Amino acid sequence: MIFSPAQLRFEKQKQAYCNGDISTVKRIAEEARNELIKKGYVSAWPVYKWIEKEWFAKAIQEDVISFHSDANGYQIVGYKKDEEVTVGYRGRTPIIVKKKILDISKFRDFDKRYKEFREKKEKQQFAINNEIQNIVETEGK
Repeated sequence: MIFSPAQLRFEKQKQAYCNGDISTVKRIAEEARNELIKKGYVSAWPVYKWIEKEWFAKAIQEDVISFHSDANGYQIVGYKKDEEVTVGYRGRTPIIVKKKILDISKFRDFDKRYKEFREKKEKQQFAINNEIQNIVETEGK
C-alpha cells in the first residue's frame, strides 16, 4: 500500500513521541507547517486550522470571518437580528416575544461551499493517485 508523505510523517512523529524525542516531534511538525505554507495554505485559527489562500481571501471579502486581537485569532462574523418567537399561548392567542438572535447563516453557507470544494479536490486527487498506481503496477509486470 502506498502511503502519502503526510501519513509517513505522522508515523515518524508518532514513533518519536513514543520514544520521548520531543525535539524530533517539533521538527517534523515545523516541516509539515512549512510544507502547507508552500502549498498555499493559511492558518485561520481557530475557525479553520488550515485553509487555502483563495478561500481565505473569499471568507474575508464576504465578511464571513474576521481577525480579533482580543480573541487571539479569527472569529466567525455573526449578525444580531430580531426574531419573533412564540413563547406560549393565552387561550388561543399566541404570546409573541421579540428576541435577539445571532445569525451565522453566511458562515454556514460559506463553510458548506468550502467543504464541497475540498471533497471535490480530494476525489480528484484520489483518482489521480489511483491512475498513477495503476500505471506503476502495469509497468512493474
